[in-house]
Amino acid sequence: GITKLYKKIFGGSMLKISKEDQEFLKEYFDDGFYMIYEMPIDEVLTSIVKFIAQYGTDEEYELNEIGTKAQDIYSRIYKDNVVEE
Repeated sequence: GITKLYKKIFGGSMLKISKEDQEFLKEYFDDGFYMIYEMPIDEVLTSIVKFIAQYGTDEEYELNEIGTKAQDIYSRIYKDNVVEE
C-alpha cells in the first residue's frame, strides 16, 4: 500500500542495483557509494537527472553516450526500486 511505497521511495536503504550500474555511480558521482547504500531513492534519481542535464547531452540537447548510459541506469533503478509489481 501507500506506506510500503513511501518507505520504498524515502526509506534510505541499499538500492537494488547491478554491479555494473554500481560501478558507473562510483566512477561518475563523488557520492556514488552513499547513493548506493544510504541515499533515499528520490535523491538518487534526482542526482542522476542533474548529471544527465549537466554532462549527458550534446549542443543540441540530444543524449550523448554518457547521457544514454545514465538514462538507462535511471530507468533500471526506478523500475527495480520504485515501481510496484
